[in-house]
Amino acid sequence: MFCWKSVNITRDFGRTRLAIVSISAAILFFLFFYLFLSSFVEITTVNQYGIIPFIIGLFLVPLFHKLLHGLPIWICGKRARLTLKRTGKIPVLFCYIPNKISKGLCITSSLFPLLTITLFSTIGAIYSPEHLPYLAIYATINFGLSVYDIIYVNHLIKAPKSSFIEDHLDGFHILLNKAS
Repeated sequence: MFCWKSVNITRDFGRTRLAIVSISAAILFFLFFYLFLSSFVEITTVNQYGIIPFIIGLFLVPLFHKLLHGLPIWICGKRARLTLKRTGKIPVLFCYIPNKISKGLCITSSLFPLLTITLFSTIGAIYSPEHLPYLAIYATINFGLSVYDIIYVNHLIKAPKSSFIEDHLDGFHILLNKAS
């Protein structure tokens, strides 16, 4: 038998405050990421491909972010699906997990996009310094999206080790095994 604790980040923090925290964290991340890498990598020229490929890259970052959320779950043989949901006028892509999963898998799935895209951006900037500004912007957008994930992981870390996580429209539920 399970009892649950409901966690809804937007209800707890407010949508506007989360957006401000996310944008502020992304700006700080860009400053540190770009300054850190530009101090190690010599940038002689910056390749410019035009605005269209840059904008396409901006739209691909959230898509890859959501796909990377599902990858650890799919590798473990669990189900996860990407769904498009309207929040106001803007359609937003969500990674929905219909079954309960372990706490460890949920933490891995939450942090996987942050670690993967940041790592590939760092490696790409080291081996191709002429693309550093683009990679820094893409990594920054990913970090801004990952602020929500970091807050979720903060809640998950406080949950008991043997708990399971269930995805819901209003957030997620932490299921605790109560022996009767």
